[in-house]
Amino acid sequence: MTGTRVEAEAARKWMVLSEEEEDAEEGTLTGEHSHKFIPENHLIPTAVQPSWKELHRAARNGDTHLVKQLLKQGADTESRDENGWTPLHAASLNGSAALVKFLIQRGALANASDASGYMPLHCAAWSGHSQVAELLLRRGAAAEAPTKGGLTPLHFAAANGHTLVVQLLLRHGTDPAGLDRRQWSALHWATANNRLHIVDLLISQGVSPDLGSGGSVTPLHVAAESRKTEALKFLLAKGASMNAQDSLGRTPLSIAANNGHHEMVKLLLQSQAAVNLTDRYGCTALHKAATEGHLPVVSSLVREGAASIDGRDHLNLTPLHRAASRGHVAVVSFLLDEGADVNAAGWMGKTPLHLAAEKGHFPLMELLLAKGASLFRRTQWKETAQELVSERTSPGGILSLEDPGPPQSPPSCNSIAS
Repeated sequence: MTGTRVEAEAARKWMVLSEEEEDAEEGTLTGEHSHKFIPENHLIPTAVQPSWKELHRAARNGDTHLVKQLLKQGADTESRDENGWTPLHAASLNGSAALVKFLIQRGALANASDASGYMPLHCAAWSGHSQVAELLLRRGAAAEAPTKGGLTPLHFAAANGHTLVVQLLLRHGTDPAGLDRRQWSALHWATANNRLHIVDLLISQGVSPDLGSGGSVTPLHVAAESRKTEALKFLLAKGASMNAQDSLGRTPLSIAANNGHHEMVKLLLQSQAAVNLTDRYGCTALHKAATEGHLPVVSSLVREGAASIDGRDHLNLTPLHRAASRGHVAVVSFLLDEGADVNAAGWMGKTPLHLAAEKGHFPLMELLLAKGASLFRRTQWKETAQELVSERTSPGGILSLEDPGPPQSPPSCNSIAS
């Protein structure tokens, strides 16, 4: 397989999977996507009608001489492979300017579209071939043509950092703030791929660094979710709001805390991010970090950010409850040393000890008891921690055990937000 073919296959896969992801996440976003994968032979323009197979191969390879010969023998410039690509798509993707010009002169349609809405200009923009893009635009290619997922050539060029193509599309009237179906702009795509030069270019064209604020995902959320620290620094320097909340109420800080990205958390805290903002489920950044067991992040949130150590979410749970339920001994120990209430009653009247007992976290139970947890506190169902421990999971010797019945544990602070 030639180098250009490998490049074409990789590009095709990314483009088609992007559309499939859009279809799979209908009714969601916010960074939690469900992925529907499709067979490999649908991702890449491989099999075509035998009569035109040679033409498509020649177009992928940029072989203008062979294409001319095949057209003389009756090949059709608009022949399609099984995925709907024409020879002009393949030539545009691979940057074969001479072949693109020839095909257009022979009547190839500049706006030929496959089933997902991809046109030759999308292919040229993806690969960064500005000369090919300009040829297509001169012959009537739609500069803002969207795919079924709302992706325009500008989104592709921005995602891959192709400055010349971005500038060309902007000169042809493309809206720099145009959104795709998931409400991502070119700025979001550039941020996700750490294309800081494109981020700078788009902001200089008047795109707000807070594009998407007011309930949607902003570029700063994207930087936090994709762990792009440099992009996050750059956006903050450009005035992006560090406390913007998406449709689930998540801030960049809560996303970084959930992911355990300590450097990013410290950067946001140094920038005075609001540490106690809650999401739509009442969870703070500290709840999320404690749930996931990210001790360095928990420490920074408490000691540097003055996070509310006994703050309650909508299930009336504190960060200590969350850490205890997950069995994070080090986080529990730290929170207790910082003054967390060891007997705080939360969801269904359960204390951290009840939650640890349900899950069989015995070393954690010993720690809680040593720190003053009451063995005799009862839940709303009148159960003590002793009664919640299962005989099947007890190592023996810590408690006198009875059959507790089915456990009643709260959902994860992070799972209810996903």
